[in-house]
Amino acid sequence: IAFTALALGIALAMSRVLVTPIADLARVAARVADGESGARAKPAGPAEMQQVATQFNRMLDAIDRHQDEIAAVGASANRWMEQARDIVLLLGEDGRILDANRAAIEAYGYRLEELRRPPVSDLRAEGTLAEIESQWARSGRSEGALFETIHRRRDGTTFPVEVSSRAFEAGGRRVLLHELAHAWDGRSRYLLSLGMRWLPGARASGYA
Repeated sequence: IAFTALALGIALAMSRVLVTPIADLARVAARVADGESGARAKPAGPAEMQQVATQFNRMLDAIDRHQDEIAAVGASANRWMEQARDIVLLLGEDGRILDANRAAIEAYGYRLEELRRPPVSDLRAEGTLAEIESQWARSGRSEGALFETIHRRRDGTTFPVEVSSRAFEAGGRRVLLHELAHAWDGRSRYLLSLGMRWLPGARASGYA
């Protein structure tokens, strides 16, 4: 009986030695999942458990560094988008505008909140709407797309643009980046002449 009691006592002590650090790891994991990215496990218990805790902390450190790098890239992209002289539109898969830069606000004459509501097709001149479906399909390809069209400002005037489109993944969703440069080659003049016919009184001018 005494031997059995001793064995049970040793087993209980050993289980506590193992259970406590495992429980600590679980609590730290839960804190990280709740957004406390700075939480770290305290190495304790047998050497093997201490090693597990150390590796767990190293993994969290690596995740933090990766997230910092992503944030830095995102901040850099946002700065580029805002400082770009060309119009930049970020679109969802449904064609709705998710974000736009300052050049877009100045070009179209809408507030940012107004630009974020409609699909990008609302910015197109009426006579170009028949081309949207094929251009949108090309835009979603991995190699992207380059095409010319005519866009319309809030006041109804139009201007020709060359659209460079590229699809990519962001935050678990597929989005498209449209960069629009002012186009003035021969085809753009032709398109503009058509746009002026479709929209009486329309005139050609710059972004501003």
